[in-house]
Amino acid sequence: MGGESTGDVPDTGRRRRPPPPLRLASVESKRELSHALIEVVLAGAGLVGFDRPEPGASLRMVLPRSGAGSPLELPTWRGNEYLFDDGERPAVRTLTPLDVDPAEGRLTVWLVRGHDGTLARWASDVTSGEEVAISGPGSGYRVDHGTQHLVVLGDLAAAAAVHDVIERAPAGCEVRTLVECSAANAPDTMRHRDDVEWLDPRDGAPPGSALVDRVRTLLASVDGHGPARPDAITTRWWAAGEAASIQRLRTLFAESGVPRHHTHVRGYWRQGRPQPGDRRRP
Repeated sequence: MGGESTGDVPDTGRRRRPPPPLRLASVESKRELSHALIEVVLAGAGLVGFDRPEPGASLRMVLPRSGAGSPLELPTWRGNEYLFDDGERPAVRTLTPLDVDPAEGRLTVWLVRGHDGTLARWASDVTSGEEVAISGPGSGYRVDHGTQHLVVLGDLAAAAAVHDVIERAPAGCEVRTLVECSAANAPDTMRHRDDVEWLDPRDGAPPGSALVDRVRTLLASVDGHGPARPDAITTRWWAAGEAASIQRLRTLFAESGVPRHHTHVRGYWRQGRPQPGDRRRP
C-alpha cells in the first residue's frame, strides 16, 4: 500500500474545506441484497470512533487504484480534491454508512451494480480482507421536531439512504416512501415493507420520470396529507436520486406550494457523467 503524499498542492484557484482524515478499513463480508445491490461490511481499528451520523448521511470511500485484489494507495487532499502523486484522480465514491458501530469499528455500505462500472466491478470482485479507505461522515438529515408526516423519495442509487431515513424516523411520524426501482432490484431488507411503494422505471424515459409523475399525482390528491397547501406545517419531504430528476422535483414542489424549508433534496448521480476511475472501462 502506498503512503500518503506530502507533495506540493497545485494552485487551483479555489480551496474547499478538507474532508475528515482517511481511515483504513477492510472488507469483512459481502452479500447480495438483490440483483442490483451488494451489501459490504467494513471493519477495522481505523473505524473505531467513527461517529454515528445523522440519517441519510454520507462517507467517501477510496477504492484501490487498480481495482479489487490490488494494493490500496492513499491519495492526498490537494485543496480541492483527492489526487495521487502523479496527478491522477482516484476512484472515490460517496456512499451512505449503515449500522455504524463506533465501538467495534464496523459499518455497512450498499453498492449498486449499474451506471458506475468501476464500483460495480470492485463490488463483484472484492474478497474479504481487502483494504479501502473512507472519510466521513458527512451531514445527514434529522426530521424536524413535531413532524407528523414524512414523504421519502428516491431511486436505486439512493436505496441505502432511503432505508436509513425511514428506519430512523421518529416515533409517531407517519412515513410514506416512493422508490423508482423494479421489484427485482429492491433490497431484501425493504422489499416487503407496507410503507414503501416501488415504481418501475420507464423504458426509454429519463431516470426519475415515474417518480416525478407519481409525486405530481400525490401532491394533487385528496389523500396526500395536504402538503401542497402553503399552510401545511406537519409534512416534510426528503428526496435523493438522479440530479436532473431531483431538479424536476424541486420545481414541482415550488409550483405546488410546498415551502422550501420543508424539503431536503439531493442529487446523488447524473446520467451520462463519467465517474473518477472509469477511464479503464472497456
